[in-house]
Amino acid sequence: MIVFMYVLAVIVVFLTLVVILKGISDRFFKPQKDLLQRINQLEERVRVLEDKA
Repeated sequence: MIVFMYVLAVIVVFLTLVVILKGISDRFFKPQKDLLQRINQLEERVRVLEDKA
């Protein structure tokens, strides 16, 4: 029974670390994707405005 509890604890700790690392990586990389998408939208608007002028 004690061995089962240790195995369960190791699994819980492992899953916790995976979730924490995923959260950290999303925090760093997701804003970059959003910013790149926004930059592309703004560049497209500039092209459209330059074509009108």
